[in-house]
Amino acid sequence: MDIERQILLAIFFMLAGAIILNSGAGKEIALNKRRKALLKEQRELIIGRRSRRVEKYVSTEQALIRNTQTTRMSYIVLMIASVIGGWLFGKLVFMDTFLSFMVAGSCIILPHIYLVLKNNKGKREAAEGLESAMRIITHEYMQTLDLEAAVQNSVDIIDRDKPFREFLVDCKMVSANMERNLRRLETKENNIFFSRWIDQLILTQQDRTQMTNLTPILDEMNDAKTAQRQNDTKVAAAWRDYFTMLFIILLSPLLVRVIQYEWYSYLVTTFFGKCLVFALLASLVWATGRALKINQPITG
Repeated sequence: MDIERQILLAIFFMLAGAIILNSGAGKEIALNKRRKALLKEQRELIIGRRSRRVEKYVSTEQALIRNTQTTRMSYIVLMIASVIGGWLFGKLVFMDTFLSFMVAGSCIILPHIYLVLKNNKGKREAAEGLESAMRIITHEYMQTLDLEAAVQNSVDIIDRDKPFREFLVDCKMVSANMERNLRRLETKENNIFFSRWIDQLILTQQDRTQMTNLTPILDEMNDAKTAQRQNDTKVAAAWRDYFTMLFIILLSPLLVRVIQYEWYSYLVTTFFGKCLVFALLASLVWATGRALKINQPITG
């Protein structure tokens, strides 16, 4: 009978893990890979170096906190709430202190998920505002043939005006070297299309015929924005399915407790059963982290 229990429980959790790892979220989000790879190659060509593939967890969290303008106190409160909430949920489902602590430990990833989603949303909004600003300035530049004047005439009507106001300050008070000022402007935005636009603006300072190459860059950026919106719609539906399945799987031990308490008791009281729970929680954390890593903005 013990062997039958072990086999049944192992099959149950293997199926649960397979459902998660092969859910619609993974399939839909994976559609980003090719487009992101192409953008990454372009970025590497522009900045002349490869971005580090692996960053330390602390450094990543600090960058997310800074980019999302989240206070450290808010982050700490969110972390504490996640751990306490995880412990209470684990206590409700498993009625075991050790397993409750395992669930609480797996919930440490929740603040990271929140920051990543908030950061991605901010990047998408920033890319849209930046594309609009670049298009307005480009149109004005083609009319005036004077870049500084074009920015001056446009800065009051664009939403993302801060980097361009700083550019004007550089031009008027710091240096008359336009290439130097444009390179400083480039550092204000981490966007592949913006970098290409800056490169092209520098070329136009020597050859005005290069101005015709500005519009195609904006068109490519707009195409990426359209693709991003379409992708977001698909991914949102996939994420709903993913978390619905996740919720069902996490609550399934309660169903087992009602239907077959003997199996439930074996799951929460034996070493083998607790190992299965640990394996399930670890797979959930890994799958969610991988999905978040893949689901990054594709607009540059």
